[in-house]
Amino acid sequence: MKTALATFARTLTASDTKKNIPFTFNVPADATQINIRLTFSPWVVDGFKNLLTLNVFDPSGFRGAGHRHGDVHEVTLNAEYASPGYLTRPIQPGEWTVVVDTHLIMPGAPCEMRLEVNASDVPVAPAAPRPPPPVSAQSRSSAQWYRGDLHAHSIH
Repeated sequence: MKTALATFARTLTASDTKKNIPFTFNVPADATQINIRLTFSPWVVDGFKNLLTLNVFDPSGFRGAGHRHGDVHEVTLNAEYASPGYLTRPIQPGEWTVVVDTHLIMPGAPCEMRLEVNASDVPVAPAAPRPPPPVSAQSRSSAQWYRGDLHAHSIH
């Protein structure tokens, strides 16, 4: 069953630029999946974009970060799957924190943000097994699958 854990709303202005704003909530022991949704408006002010990103911390520490463009950010976390940029591992009960990084809030119209956190207690199906990687003669002894979030910026 889906359960609403927390909803946060905040009005941001240009003075909130370059801040890390934490939002804490408690996850029950029976949760198997967490869904986080950040929305904000306006996205564009005078041709420039407001830029907010998410960092997630579970009771053990850093769970991942999502640097997405757009005015809607959705994150799914469970034992078998995590949105890109986040770690796949079982959902731990206890206090979690979502940190909204306000990289840029444009002057002018205030930016209205909303953060919604939901949990599910539906059992998560195991992920389908991945096929083994191709093995060359040179890499036979060290062939492995590595999971990561790799990205590059066009100016680098």
